[in-house]
Amino acid sequence: MSENDDEYPDEYLDENGNEYPKEEPEQERGELKPCPFCGSKNTTLDYFEISCPQELGTLVLCGDCGSYSTSVDRWNTRPIEDALNKRIAELEAERRWIPVSERLPKEKQSVLALDRTGTAYHWEYSRSLSNIFVGYYTHWMPLPEPPEVKE
Repeated sequence: MSENDDEYPDEYLDENGNEYPKEEPEQERGELKPCPFCGSKNTTLDYFEISCPQELGTLVLCGDCGSYSTSVDRWNTRPIEDALNKRIAELEAERRWIPVSERLPKEKQSVLALDRTGTAYHWEYSRSLSNIFVGYYTHWMPLPEPPEVKE
C-alpha cells in the first residue's frame, strides 16, 4: 500500500495507482479569451452529449455575467478588437526608429535622423552621402505626412 492510498480516494488515481496530472484551466492553456461582454476570466469550457455518445457539443460559459457560446471559435472571435490590434501594430511599425544597420531610407526621402548622442535632425537622404549618414547616425524615421490645408 502506497502513501497515496491514504490521501486520495481511488477515483483520483489512474489505473496504475498514480495521481492524474493536474489539468490547467482552459484560459491558462490559451484556449479561451476573457468574456467578450464583461471581460471576466471566470469562464468555463464544458461538453455535452448532442445525440449519441460519440457526438459532443461545446459550451463556453461566463461565470460572472452568464454569457455563453456553443463554439470556442465564436467565443474567441473579436473582429473589431483584432482589427484594431492589427492597425495599432501597423502604425507602431511605421512610426518606429529604424536602425541604419537594418535598412537605409529611399533616395531623396526626408527623414528624422538620430545621432549617437540622441539628438534628432532633419535629413534628406542621398546615396552619394550614405557613408556620412551611416557613420554619423544610428537610427532614422520617416517624416509624417503634412496636414491637409483647406482653403
